[in-house]
Amino acid sequence: MQAVVFQSGCFLHQACTAVPRSIFFASPQVTGEIPFLGQVMRNEERNIDPDMTVLDVVARFRGTEAVFRKYDDRAGECICCQALFEPLRQVAEKYHLDLDQLLKDLEAAA
Repeated sequence: MQAVVFQSGCFLHQACTAVPRSIFFASPQVTGEIPFLGQVMRNEERNIDPDMTVLDVVARFRGTEAVFRKYDDRAGECICCQALFEPLRQVAEKYHLDLDQLLKDLEAAA
């Protein structure tokens, strides 16, 4: 199994000054079953729902990182740094984002 480990200020990129942390998750290039946070997920599943956290989405679908970076400008801060453990529904509300459009953009990148 391929794995990705990030160790930086922000768990996704080094441009932010968030508290350093290490996060491990399976790479999305891996097919079949992926162990994640005690659950086994199928890589073929692509339904992103508003109750998933930012971490859930990025961990399962690495291509969505670019979508969150695109929304950082609208949010005024790094969403992955400041809202990593928040559900998408809360993120949209907190940053005044269109939830339906965010979900569409994430699904397209997944």
